[in-house]
Amino acid sequence: MGGTERSAANISKVLADEHNVLLALYDGTQIKYSFAGRLIDFQLPPKKTFLGKVLNTFLRDVKLRKLIKQEQIDILYMFTAIGNRQTRYPYNTGKIISARDFGRMFEKSYEYKKALNKSAAMICNSEYTKQFYLLKYPEDRDKVFSLYNYIDIAEIREQALETVDAEFLAFLNQHEKTIVAVGRFCKEKGFEYLIDSFSQAREKNQELGLVLIGDGEYKAKYLEAIEKCDVGGHVYFTGFQKNPYKYMSRCRCFVLSSLSEGFPNVLAEAMALGLPVIADNCYSGPAEILRRDQNYNSVTDIYQECEYGILTPRITEADNRHALAQLAAAMKDLLSSDEKMQHYAKLSIERACEFSREAVSEKLDSIFEELLERRNRRDSHKK
Repeated sequence: MGGTERSAANISKVLADEHNVLLALYDGTQIKYSFAGRLIDFQLPPKKTFLGKVLNTFLRDVKLRKLIKQEQIDILYMFTAIGNRQTRYPYNTGKIISARDFGRMFEKSYEYKKALNKSAAMICNSEYTKQFYLLKYPEDRDKVFSLYNYIDIAEIREQALETVDAEFLAFLNQHEKTIVAVGRFCKEKGFEYLIDSFSQAREKNQELGLVLIGDGEYKAKYLEAIEKCDVGGHVYFTGFQKNPYKYMSRCRCFVLSSLSEGFPNVLAEAMALGLPVIADNCYSGPAEILRRDQNYNSVTDIYQECEYGILTPRITEADNRHALAQLAAAMKDLLSSDEKMQHYAKLSIERACEFSREAVSEKLDSIFEELLERRNRRDSHKK
């Protein structure tokens, strides 16, 4: 039910056009997204105890090994950190690991190195993440690729047409200019900082409302922030939504306030809906999407109106008063200008089209072909 899982589901649709796809899950009891291919449920959900985790690792290895042999799998493509660690075991197949969270890459790049030593390749979901890894481990240059996430624009726009509840519509009627943010309620998404910035922006514009789509362990922290900032009644929680787009499409702009990302799916999805977007300049993804570069050392003092949206100074867990003030200023200024809103709404749609199914499919196929050619060459040398 997270961004990584959504990416895996979307990639399964891309691959199913020309490949025989099996989507193997450790736990298939909570499937939130549409997918393609044949589902394999290992029925081995996470365990909390040390012994449970050890047993889980063993049983997952047994089931995966059996699946590879029975189905004669050519490529094993891991998406999660747990999946990456599974590659420590030898499997008679081409193994690909994923780097989908820059925060984890920054803190534990050695984990990716260990996994890649046992794998054929690593696919990063941003060019910056790829280059960060290669600065540390240049010897892996031929094994590391970047591939932006694919977003299903047609499906997103179709789901955006579905009806919403009357309570949400009433909130919109009370707040003419509504900001939306989407994601799991966790530290990385920085929603408590967004609430702070929103309260500052609302002091200058009483029409503003904030919609938070998602759920998670940090909800109590957000409620505390709302009370502290005295914006009760102006922040609306939808809870987790299998279809967030019907809520997003009815808001006026989208804001990303993350401490770290890999490739922020929801930013690209908001652009596909024609929403003007604001994002803090976190590692990684926003600059590549909104400004087509990896210069994360810029945007340190004031917010910047970029080619496809607005970038604000990076939010951190340290003293971020200036960053939050700039985020508030960006929200206030954007929503106060209909001309600017229309300008960025048009550009959002233009940019989102570049994360198309066709572009991702073509690049992924080229990666697979290269890996299979390498494998065939190695097998021929062994003979």
